[in-house]
Amino acid sequence: SFDFGNDGNFDVVGSSNANAIIPATWTGGSMLADGLVTILGRVSDQDGGSSDYTTTFRINDVAPTVTLNGAGIATEGASYELSIAFADPGSDGAISFLIDWGDGSDPESVTPATQISPITVDHVFVDNQAGLTTISVIAEDDKGTYPAVNKQITVGNVAPDLQDLAAANASGASVVIEGDTVALTGVIDDPGVLDGFTLTIDWGDGAAPESFNLDTRSTDFKVVHPYSDDGNYTITATLTDDDGDSDVETIGVVVDNAAPSVVFSVSPSSPSEGQAVTLTGVISDIGTADLHRVEIVWGDGAISPATVTGRSFTATHVYEDDNPSGTSADDVTVMVTATDSNDAISF
Repeated sequence: SFDFGNDGNFDVVGSSNANAIIPATWTGGSMLADGLVTILGRVSDQDGGSSDYTTTFRINDVAPTVTLNGAGIATEGASYELSIAFADPGSDGAISFLIDWGDGSDPESVTPATQISPITVDHVFVDNQAGLTTISVIAEDDKGTYPAVNKQITVGNVAPDLQDLAAANASGASVVIEGDTVALTGVIDDPGVLDGFTLTIDWGDGAAPESFNLDTRSTDFKVVHPYSDDGNYTITATLTDDDGDSDVETIGVVVDNAAPSVVFSVSPSSPSEGQAVTLTGVISDIGTADLHRVEIVWGDGAISPATVTGRSFTATHVYEDDNPSGTSADDVTVMVTATDSNDAISF
């Protein structure tokens, strides 16, 4: 007869076989736990005589098996689900896991509430990683810790999203006039909270595109640009994150014309009848690309254009007679009108 646990309860009784097999599923003693096990064997004859013998052997601990499952690709800013399947043939108490997500975040300790396999654990990778990211899981029970089980995944980047693009007069005025400065504003949406950005602006007026380096974690921006001439312009904004992905948005801005002004003089200022006078003047215009036409009303019924060179103009005129006749001198009012245009054809 055999008492597998030497606990007074014989598991094999009256066998004629001198050998016995202890099943792995035997729960009457301590086969499910590592340590020493004592076996008692009793030899009995037909006359009722018996002798007891004991022996011991050690049951070694078996490490739990741990398997990691989950998608091979994660996306920055999105929840990633890791499945941990586990099994342990022994009764080594509650199992827990220490998870290193491989992204620099603090290791996460998880103890399954029901100790039923598998469990799922969610994690958000706040930024994509260069190359592969290794998730490492270490199992622990009352016998200690076990070698890590690893899973490699790719954490992908998400392109930034440029939103709410707006262009307005930087001064707060309701309209933009040539010479004014325009403020361009926008909102940045990117789940990669550690991303930095480069903002490139083509202002649409022929000026070279400008690039601005935005700080990591930037969520909005404001940049300014002066417009030197009137027109309808399309601003193109390109937002690129530090991983090379980008978003392009456009917005229109209307720049109104500013009227030119002139100063002029006439020489001589008191001409005699039949004497030529020369009128010279200068045009002021914020619109640096504007062309100009100048018309002169001489005050005696004559109207003539001036010769315009750049922002200067000149004209000559002869007052044939004083008006009204019979007076020693008469005053006339000279009126100069400057008209601007962004091209000569518009005149």
